[in-house]
Formats: sequence, structure tokens, C-alpha cells
Amino acid sequence: MFSSPASATNLKSLSPAPTFKKSPYGNALLAVVEDIEVEKKVELESPAELEAFEHKVQSAGGVLAKSLAFTDCYYDSEDLILTRTDHFLRDRDGVWELKVPRPQNGAAGSVYEEIVGKELIAQFFHGRYSHGNVVLPFEEDADVLEFGDAESGDGPASPADVAPPSPPFELTPFVSFTTKRRKWKLEWQGDHFSIDVDEASFGCIVAEFELMVKGYGGEAAVVNALAKIERACDQLGVVGAPNQDAASKFVKCITLDEGLLQRTRTHAPAVLGP
Repeated sequence: MFSSPASATNLKSLSPAPTFKKSPYGNALLAVVEDIEVEKKVELESPAELEAFEHKVQSAGGVLAKSLAFTDCYYDSEDLILTRTDHFLRDRDGVWELKVPRPQNGAAGSVYEEIVGKELIAQFFHGRYSHGNVVLPFEEDADVLEFGDAESGDGPASPADVAPPSPPFELTPFVSFTTKRRKWKLEWQGDHFSIDVDEASFGCIVAEFELMVKGYGGEAAVVNALAKIERACDQLGVVGAPNQDAASKFVKCITLDEGLLQRTRTHAPAVLGP
């Protein structure tokens, strides 16, 4: 039997994008979010379980669409201001992404907005801090400097809302690992599932189920999508509660490095769970 999964919901903001709205994080612009990406992660305990899982996916009609590899590098301040407030800044082979928690967490699991692209990420940070108080890893990029001077504004919780460190502070590499991914496509009971099977360089194996929900259907739409994912998981022999940590590879990597583990226990113990 496979181990308990994790779930999350991601609202993607892409840069550049054809339409924009006023950012809740300040006087910046964010891409209008049109799709809700509902995910559920399952950790597989061994290569044998991985092989059995992929065999079940293929037997259920799944098709292997792509194989690829990439390196993730997560950034944070010395005292982990992002991690301890459930924010995650990542560089994946040159593509920058910031996960920002949204308040509608609950039955639908953790809900995140994904802000993608240097310009929009800079707008987020500079909308919450005075320009120069936070040093971003890509601060000197010309396209970022052009966007990065938004004034502060009201909005959902951000790192600045929860005991920020004394400015200025710098975001530097925190956790890094390489992943080999196989992307499966599965049509089941009228829904089109994406299933990513990841083998991380530190030994963690994770399968991620994904369904896309069009528009802002509210928590009911997210809960409905998670229920569909649960049924697909049951069909494939995966059992577990949906509302667990969505950053499973990130957390697993931390727990396997004594230095990272002690730093996280000191500054962001909640991310490690009970």
C-alpha cells in the first residue's frame, strides 16, 4: 500500500499574460487567474512501489507523455521568513515561481497562488516592503528593476505580515535538489488527469495527481476536484487523507540534512509537521 498523500490547490499567475488585475499585495499588476490547479501528492516508499504504481496507471489507460529532468533551488532569508509563513520561492532551471498561501484553506486543503516570473515576484515583494529592504536573487535584472518599486498595500497574509526580520534582508539558496519526472496522462470517468512521477536526487519518490478547474468556482469546485482525485487514487490503490503538507519533496530534503533540519527547527518548525 502506498503512503499517505498530500494535497494543495494552486492558482497560477503567469508572466507575461494577456490580461491583468490590480494586485492584492500592493499597487502592482498580477495576471488574471483563470485556472485552478488542484493537486494531490503521494509518496512512494520504494522503486518496487513505483513500478507497481506506474503499471496500474498504464493498465487504467494512462499514457506516458514526457520524461524530463530539472533542478529546483528554493530561496529564503537566514531566519526563514518565507518558509515559516508558508511561502516558497523557487528557481526551476531559470523559471522563477513564488507560492503564496491564500486564506481559503480548509476542507479543500491548502490553497496557494502561484506567481510566476521575475517581474511579478518582484512586484509582490516590493509591494510589501520598501524598495531595497529585501534583496531578491535576480534583483539586478533590468526587466525586474523596471517593475520593482510598487508601494505597500493591503492584502492577504504575506511574509511582511508575520514578524519580518529587520531590513534589509537577502533571499539566498536554502534547499536544492534535482528531479527526474515522468508525466502521465490519464482519462478516467470523463476527467483528464495529469500524473507526475518524480524521483528526487536525495531518494524521495512522489506521484502527483492534478486536475484543472476552470475559473473561480470557489471552495466547492476545489472540493469536488479533490473528490475526483480521491476516487482515482482509490482505483489505483492509493489510500490516505488529503490535507497534508503539499511541499513533501521540499520537507523531505530538509529532514535528510542535519544542518537544514536544525535551522528549520529553530526558525520554521511548523513546516516539519507534528
